[in-house]
Amino acid sequence: MRNYIVQSDKFSVNYVNHKFLESGHTFLPNDQDFGLVEKNKRFNKDIFVPADWIKVIASAKKHKPFVVTELKTDKIVSLKPLKQRAVNRKTPYGHKMSSAYSKLYGY
Repeated sequence: MRNYIVQSDKFSVNYVNHKFLESGHTFLPNDQDFGLVEKNKRFNKDIFVPADWIKVIASAKKHKPFVVTELKTDKIVSLKPLKQRAVNRKTPYGHKMSSAYSKLYGY
């Protein structure tokens, strides 16, 4: 995907910065949102189908409620090939890349 964006005439890109956050050592603004949904889940015991989750998420925040967009199954793609490329990294010389150096990529 990076190659497409960088090489395509549709985009004007000089630099691409990929950040991979370290598991367990980060706090993102949406973490609070997940907490609100989890808290609201306790008050909605009958959650059986995705439509029930939509109600739970939409009602989790009173001021500026969440806008829930239902994802259709034909829009779901597998990220397995991307994961395999990201996990099985090697340097241009064929050496295995240490995870200590894989937190930030720039192109």
